[in-house]
Amino acid sequence: MKRAVFLCAALVVGIAGLAPVLAAQQPADSLDLRRIFSATDSANGAPVVDTPPQLLQCPQFDARNVRGDASTFSFERRPVLDPNMPPVHVTIEFVVGIDGRIEPRTARVVRSTDNRLNQSFEYWVMDCRFRAGKIQEHPVRVRMQRDWDIRPIP
Repeated sequence: MKRAVFLCAALVVGIAGLAPVLAAQQPADSLDLRRIFSATDSANGAPVVDTPPQLLQCPQFDARNVRGDASTFSFERRPVLDPNMPPVHVTIEFVVGIDGRIEPRTARVVRSTDNRLNQSFEYWVMDCRFRAGKIQEHPVRVRMQRDWDIRPIP
C-alpha cells in the first residue's frame, strides 16, 4: 500500500515537472484553440479566419415553440403576432464553437425591427447548426454576426 502511494506521488511530481518542458517544446506560433476569433476584422472587414463558419441548417422560427426559460413563455409576456405583419429583420451576434454549435449564453440580438421577439430570437438561434470556422484546417471558435429576415408564424 505504501509503495502504491509512493509511486502515485512520484508520478504526480514527475508530471508537474514535465509541464514547463512540454510548454517550451510547443512552437511559439501554434494556434490557441481556446481563443475566440472574429469572422472579420472590424477595421477593414478582412477575414480573420481562413474559412468562416457556414450555416448548415436553421429551424423555421415559430414564437410559439421556441425553447427557453419560464419567463420567455409566460402568457403575459408572449407577444401577439399579426398574421399580416412584415418580416422581422434581426441581426444576432454569437460564437460558433469548434463543433458547429452556437455556444451557450453567447447569442445576443444586436438589431431588430420588432423588439418584442428579441428574447425568443436568442433562444431560437441556439438550434441553428454551422460548419465550424477554420484557421489552417484547424476548427476554431468564431464570434460572428448574421442577419436574418424572419416571418414569424402567428
